[in-house]
Amino acid sequence: MKRFILSILFVFCVVSSSSAEVSNQTLLTKIRDNTVSIFIEIDTGEAGYCTGVVIQNDLNESAVLTAKHCTDSDSTFYVEELNSRDYAVDLKNDLAIIYFDSYIYNKNAVKLSANNKIGDLVFHLGYPSSGELFSMGEITKITLKNIYATFISIPGCSGGGVFNNSGELVGILWGGVGEDSAFESIKDVRSFLSQIGINP
Repeated sequence: MKRFILSILFVFCVVSSSSAEVSNQTLLTKIRDNTVSIFIEIDTGEAGYCTGVVIQNDLNESAVLTAKHCTDSDSTFYVEELNSRDYAVDLKNDLAIIYFDSYIYNKNAVKLSANNKIGDLVFHLGYPSSGELFSMGEITKITLKNIYATFISIPGCSGGGVFNNSGELVGILWGGVGEDSAFESIKDVRSFLSQIGINP
């Protein structure tokens, strides 16, 4: 609970006037340009939310990178007023791409970072059903399978991007583990995108 309150306080603090906080507000604006809320309409009549990152945005097609577990059931995915055409999943990692037959307005394709290391400051933007959650933390552990960091995540944030302080993508969130959040590495993201023929 304490970590959640601190995260919410950070969200409100970024609008104050110190130079560091103004810089964080600029970073938030940049990250918003790459991030979308995904509304999931499940065939059973249920609904849910995930978050995604725009990886390709052309006039006739766009692609949103998210977590594979967001696509586990027979569903239709919506970003703004667009509904999905198709999707592809990574067989090894919690990654998926959702395709749309149109341009996503006011969004830009994200830039990918080179790597991650322990101690790096990272930022996450998620769109749970309750609104927007922007939090920051640092990378605490890197394993063969996942990367762990101290930022806050809650249900609905899954699939959202993890960014460095230049606004470059360093991974895709899949959930919280104990006191940390866990995400897929940029190495795994690059490998998946290469497999499905996307070269951002």
